[in-house]
Amino acid sequence: MVYADFSEITSKQRQKTYARLQKASWIKVTESEKNICTVWYASFIADVSEETAKIIAWTEFEECSVPFCTPKLAIHWGTN
Repeated sequence: MVYADFSEITSKQRQKTYARLQKASWIKVTESEKNICTVWYASFIADVSEETAKIIAWTEFEECSVPFCTPKLAIHWGTN
């Protein structure tokens, strides 16, 4: 699970970033009453290491937000 802060980008740039993340198989967390638009999750193969999963997440979020910004990320890794 990744909390991503895409500060100082426009709505159009944010939409493009979100579309790229979704294409990379990241799923945006939303709730019916709250719009938690900066929390994402993805699944990895069962034997992926924590370090590898974090590197993949970091790389994909940075690549998806180029050239608009460098996101600030908090990454939570676990089996559930």
